[in-house]
Amino acid sequence: MKKGMLPLQLVVLIIILLVALAVVIVWFTGTFRKQAGVIGTELNKLYDCDCDGIRNMLDKCPCIYAETENGCPEGQPATGCTQEQIKTCNRYGYIPGGHCPAAPPEK
Repeated sequence: MKKGMLPLQLVVLIIILLVALAVVIVWFTGTFRKQAGVIGTELNKLYDCDCDGIRNMLDKCPCIYAETENGCPEGQPATGCTQEQIKTCNRYGYIPGGHCPAAPPEK
């Protein structure tokens, strides 16, 4: 084997490995980002975003405070949360240990 070929083979091998690494990183980043959203949605069901004492998985109106058995104000049908309400819930609506903080300041 010629001495000049060894460094060239090493450079080609490094380039191939870098390209493969880039492909793997891009693929896993997209996959993990999607899964993180799914996990976040499922974890949100364990919280009580509106601090009415009913966990989101059992609360028919998880983003509206109500002191009723199903979590919805009297006479209101079950409603879900908007994306903005979910973001607010995830940021302010629950503190580990089951304590609800004061409402965030309005901007």
